[in-house]
Amino acid sequence: IGFAHGLAGSGALTALVLSSLPTVAGQLLYILMFGAGAALGMALLSGALGLPLSRSARRPQLHRRLSLCAGALSVVLGVYWTANAYALIHAL
Repeated sequence: IGFAHGLAGSGALTALVLSSLPTVAGQLLYILMFGAGAALGMALLSGALGLPLSRSARRPQLHRRLSLCAGALSVVLGVYWTANAYALIHAL
């Protein structure tokens, strides 16, 4: 997961900010705050996106359709990102 996030660009931005902070304490505080913010953001987004699925569990047919749509969208998005990364790497 860390490798994928690093490739997404946040690793480069983190390194840029870290290089501009004058003290080790400031750098450690930034890493701690960045990590906590990233984890909290992912947790909130996962909860918000998972809420419709959990509520639809009472209606099996709706639940199945929502689950299939979410899975299909995830696969399509993954293929799209992989294709773009592949094209970017081969363009270099």
